[in-house]
Formats: sequence, structure tokens, C-alpha cells
Amino acid sequence: MMRKVLSCAVFAAAAAFCCSASGVGIYDPLFRVMKFTGAVQVLRPGESEPVSVREGQAYPYGSKVIVPKADPEAPGVVPEATLYFSRDHQSRLLAGTQVSASLSGAGTDSEMLVLDVISGKVQVSSSVSAVKTGSEESDAAVEKVLNSFKVVTPLVTCRRLTDRTRIVVKDAEDGLKSVVVATESGTVMIDGPQFEIVKIRSNTTIDFLGDADFTRFGCSVGQMVFRVERGGGAREQISFKPGAVCKIWRLYADVGSKMAVSVMLVYPNGKISSFAYLDGASAAADSISGIGVVSSAQTEASLSGGEGADADEFDFDDDEEESGSSSGGEGDLFGDSASSDSETSDAADSASGSEISAEEEDDLFGDFGDW
Repeated sequence: MMRKVLSCAVFAAAAAFCCSASGVGIYDPLFRVMKFTGAVQVLRPGESEPVSVREGQAYPYGSKVIVPKADPEAPGVVPEATLYFSRDHQSRLLAGTQVSASLSGAGTDSEMLVLDVISGKVQVSSSVSAVKTGSEESDAAVEKVLNSFKVVTPLVTCRRLTDRTRIVVKDAEDGLKSVVVATESGTVMIDGPQFEIVKIRSNTTIDFLGDADFTRFGCSVGQMVFRVERGGGAREQISFKPGAVCKIWRLYADVGSKMAVSVMLVYPNGKISSFAYLDGASAAADSISGIGVVSSAQTEASLSGGEGADADEFDFDDDEEESGSSSGGEGDLFGDSASSDSETSDAADSASGSEISAEEEDDLFGDFGDW
């Protein structure tokens, strides 16, 4: 089994290196709709009216793909579409989804595919290997492929995706947006304003709510490690389990136009820590107590790995009492179970606003099925 894994990693690295050396792009020059059901449409760049898609048809980057909502009068037809960008990169769009795809720098070191999820449910498949072989050239090629694809949502950007990731974007109350990112396996990093999620355990669901002035996030299932800005270039690395929530407010001052940022960390045991800072200045009103915070030595070691640091460098805190409950498991996430840890979530709910319930998670992800 180990020999098979290493062989696959070597093959992936060799393929990536060959593409890089020859100037051949990582992604196809046009993307294709490989299969679809329902009245799926595509709006090409420069056109004012969308047209019906054709299976296997290639479309230019910059196009928007529109999958309609399910028609209650046609219960046997479930709209969806699969987009093919390369042998290793496909995305499945479910009913009620709109996305656009753009490609820049094709065949160069800066090649970048961006999938913009405007609304709906998307399952992203990225069958690239993050395993390093020790060869400087092949490892650089692996890094190039890993960094060449990102998924943009109204609240966060997902990058360095491997295996399968499920993303849901929908409107919430009071004009806010709701984004949910769920991992099945593999890896993903998530960037947001004033924070970045650098490590996510498999079978983890992270809920985001907000707009330009406010962001709330936490993992309803699984575990994650994130860095939050503390002003003046400093960042704090924190490990979260279910029931813990981070809330960030942003406000521009009337004088000087500097942005003021306030951060609140809510832990499952009811502890609330907070700090605030002006853009470019160090944090003030610091009340971080250390609950759920990774040690400074570990933070320094992790940060020294740089942008391409291996995910294994970030260790999770297994202390259930301080960091929250353990994962509810795959069944809870994708519709086979409605169980949840109410003891750890109640305290966070009171300070964080509405959390996604087990029933809502089932509604979000249950219709993905097998792919």
C-alpha cells in the first residue's frame, strides 16, 4: 500500500514537472460541461443572454454556468452539472448553483484557475498529490500545481485543495451571506479578512456568516487551526473544536480613515476572550487567556514552514475539556445521523448567534450523494 502511495506521488510530481518544463498549461484551454441534467445554461463573456449547454461542449473561461433550481412539477429531474477543467480538476454543481470560472497565466509559473461560487452548492474534486519526494525540482512543481487553483466565495477563499471539498453559499438574514466549507478528506486552506485557516481535519464542517463589516466562523463538526491577526503584523495561532466561535468586527474611523478591528473568541466552556486594534497598530484590551491557544514555541515552529508548510506541522490539541467536543463523525455531517453535542454548543450559541443544526447540515449536504 505504501509503495502504491509513493508511486502515485512520484507520478503526480513527474507529470507536474513535465507540464512546467514544457510550458504546457496545467488546465485545459477551455473548460467543458461533461454531463448535466435539467435546463443548465451558460453565459459566455460579452454575451447578454445565456444559452443551453451541450454535453461535452467546451466553453471559454470567464463564462458563467447557471444550474436552475429543482422544478416541483418535474420531480424526476434533479438539475446538476459537472465541469471539467483538467484531468485532475472537476467540479460538480447542484441545483440552484451559479459559478464563473476564469484562467490567467496559462502555461506560465503564475497560472491560476479561479472558480467563483456565486450561490448554491459545489463539490470540488482536486486529485493532486501534496506528497513531496525530496527532489527540489519535482517538489517545486507540486507546489505550483497546489497553488494554481482556488475557489472564491463571498466571504472566504479556499486554496491548496486536494481530494474533495464541499462548498455551500446562500443568503442569510439581515443581508448577510452564509458560507459552509466541508472536507471529506484531503486538505484545504481558507483565507478571510484578518484570519486564515491553515489546518483542517478530515470530515470537518466550518460555518461562516457575515459581510464586509462582520465575520463569524467556527467548526460545527471536526477541528481546525487558524491564525487571527492581532495588529502590527502579529498573528495568533488557535485551535478550535465544535462549540468554539471567532467573531470579527470591522469599522472605519471618521478621522484618519483607519480601520478598527475587534476580535472575540468564544470557547465551549463559556470563556470569552477579546482584543481590538487599529490597522497597523498592535492589539489593545488584550484578554486572551490561553484557552485553546497553541503554544508560542509551536506557533513559531509552524510559521517557519512558510506558505508551503506541510499540513502535518500543525498539531491539534486533543484536550477535550479545553478545546471542545470531538468530531461527530462522517455520518453526522452527510445526513445519516442527527446527533450533536449540545453541551459544548449551548454556551457558544448564546454569544455567537445561530449555529447550523444537524438537520440543517443534512439539508445542506445530504443531496450531494455519491460522486
